[in-house]
Amino acid sequence: MTAETSAKYDRVASALRAEIRDGKHSVGAPLPPIAELTERFGISHMTAKQALKVLRDEGLIATGRGAPAKVVSPKGQPSVQDQLNDLADRLAAVERRTASLESHVSKTTGVGRESP
Repeated sequence: MTAETSAKYDRVASALRAEIRDGKHSVGAPLPPIAELTERFGISHMTAKQALKVLRDEGLIATGRGAPAKVVSPKGQPSVQDQLNDLADRLAAVERRTASLESHVSKTTGVGRESP
């Protein structure tokens, strides 16, 4: 794959991504067929498929053999970093709640948690 081919499918993916996020293609709606994308963007069939694969990998669309690509999420899947940050926030909340419960149990029963 050449840099020129890469740039083409990235440009197509970017254009379609913007259309999805701007609401031109709503959740559940099919994207234009590959033949229409090739004509609209002046690209090959393979380049159009690569652009759709990028969007599928981002979680924006679902594709299937013989079925049109459909929008499944206007935002796509959160990044791994966003997922890790969310998980860290949830863990911190659980730890705070655990400490609060331990304190409550200690005060009401007089029994504290022994240190390891």
